[in-house]
Amino acid sequence: MAKLFPRARFRWLDIEDQADEVGELEVENFPTIRVTRGDEVLFHGTLLPMHEHLKRLLEKLLGENP
Repeated sequence: MAKLFPRARFRWLDIEDQADEVGELEVENFPTIRVTRGDEVLFHGTLLPMHEHLKRLLEKLLGENP
């Protein structure tokens, strides 16, 4: 995905190992995806672990069409 969306930054957070970074963020199910632009949350929720679903979500939210 990083190659398809070079302007995006991808991070993997483990809610136990990096609890200080997660803060008050609600994680009810896995995998949880959060897409932000600056401080604005564009999407926060679960997503099936299928690359095509994530690709379509990012295309829509980021306005990119790789």
